[in-house]
Amino acid sequence: MGSLGGEARGGGSGFVNYTMVYDQELSRQLELNPVAPSRPSLMAVNESSATIRWAPPRDSNLRSGAEPTMYYVEMSVGPSSHEFTVVYRRPGAGLVGFDGSAEARNYGPLTFTATGLDSQRTYRFRVRAKSRAMGVGPASEPVTVTT
Repeated sequence: MGSLGGEARGGGSGFVNYTMVYDQELSRQLELNPVAPSRPSLMAVNESSATIRWAPPRDSNLRSGAEPTMYYVEMSVGPSSHEFTVVYRRPGAGLVGFDGSAEARNYGPLTFTATGLDSQRTYRFRVRAKSRAMGVGPASEPVTVTT
């Protein structure tokens, strides 16, 4: 007798669990990973610190599960270095509401101040967003800062 998975053999039910295949296809269709946040902007800089600010990803196609729940600020030393390391983690508004909602606006600005920087040195900062459903999305374009 036939079933969803073909002939039942070996005493099994004959049914195949398609949940994994379906979930993988569904996640690809829904694009649950967050898109990159906006490129950070430089708010303040002095000889030993720099403050950046960024905006959440803006994508009208985001669906529940893709809202950022965490942001990772990454820094590299040097004007052309591609070796970024995470220097700050900040909870995202995805736990309380997404960009544009009253809850998200009241959650506070998305800023980071790097301290203890070397004078007359170039640093680059970029930001990634993490969703509760699928993980970390791509990095924003970096902002270059010289102290």
